[in-house]
Amino acid sequence: SITTVNRDHYLSLKMQRLSKPKFTPTCPIFHDLRDIPGRCLEACQDASEAESGNLGVTKMLKLPDGAGLVYLGETYSFYVIIANESHQKCLDVSVKIDMQTGQSTHLLNSGNPPLDFLDPDMSIDIVLNHEVKDIGMHHVIVHVAYVTLTGEKFKFKRSSKFQVLKPLDVKTFFFNPATGTDDIYLQAQIQNITQYPMVMERVIFDPSSNYSVNDLNNEEYSFDGLSFMGPKDTRQYIYKLTPSNTFCSQRSGENVNVGKLDITWRSQMGERGRLQTSNLVRRSLLLGELRVTVQEIPETVRAQTPFPVTLNIANCSERLMQLEMYFNSLQSTPLRWLGISGRGLGSLDSGSSVKIKCTLVALYAGLHQLEGLKLVDSFLRKSYQFNNITHVFATS
Repeated sequence: SITTVNRDHYLSLKMQRLSKPKFTPTCPIFHDLRDIPGRCLEACQDASEAESGNLGVTKMLKLPDGAGLVYLGETYSFYVIIANESHQKCLDVSVKIDMQTGQSTHLLNSGNPPLDFLDPDMSIDIVLNHEVKDIGMHHVIVHVAYVTLTGEKFKFKRSSKFQVLKPLDVKTFFFNPATGTDDIYLQAQIQNITQYPMVMERVIFDPSSNYSVNDLNNEEYSFDGLSFMGPKDTRQYIYKLTPSNTFCSQRSGENVNVGKLDITWRSQMGERGRLQTSNLVRRSLLLGELRVTVQEIPETVRAQTPFPVTLNIANCSERLMQLEMYFNSLQSTPLRWLGISGRGLGSLDSGSSVKIKCTLVALYAGLHQLEGLKLVDSFLRKSYQFNNITHVFATS
């Protein structure tokens, strides 16, 4: 049976957070060595201010008061010591350590197998590291059980608590580029909402299987070439996302998993923190039943000279289509289609696409809009008109 008596135990327990010291700022006193007070101050200079100059920072370090601030994504390290302060040997000493949050309980030390014995004036020292993944109040609970030489069984527990705060505020925005491309751009704004400066060590975007990513954040184009962030500072990052399947991989209007941000930083004393956002979701565009995009086109063309254009026609509907292609070149249109209008493109299954090579000519120089393409589904006799497909720059 477990003995529960209201008296002091043979073993004592202490817990302490392990954190790095902080810099010790001082208030420098500016003086001129040619003045009498200046010579006196120079002679009485404290050792802690040696070689500090007028910067207000010394080589002295200061231990933190209490547990300090704990932020999400950091590693919480703490030290547990169980000492035998009695004059008797204790047997079968077991130390179980839990970390409890509002959402879950983490077993940090199981206590198995128990220590066979603990002599007087001896101790058990345990150092544990736990990556903080939840915001809110955390409780560290230490359970100690042991047996005396007379066979009595004792147990007790001690607990400590600390608050976990949010270190970063992350906002994301999606932007759709000009017509004729499936690429999208992700802008991420990351703000340091801690009380201390930090250095962003790595900010990458981990795309889902639906997209590939192009990181556009080159240090050459950053403001200072560094990633230092003071309290309340904000940095912006941008990524170009290209769908792995450019044609109708998802139905129009569906929520698509784009990916997540992986952020790693260092605090002022070098402690590393890491956060991953939840999966970013974006609603796919309403593409309609048919979609026409440009696959290949010259950057510039010469006026009154035919040039080739390759179009991709995608069936985004849920049915089979039998397509015919018609050209509508109006008198006021500076770009004219060359070729046979009304030719058949064959059958196009749902979710599939076909490449069509066309020839056009620009009547005069300028930036012209490509329009006047009509597709007809011969099964339902339904027509689809496409204007503003892309723009063509023609030179004289």
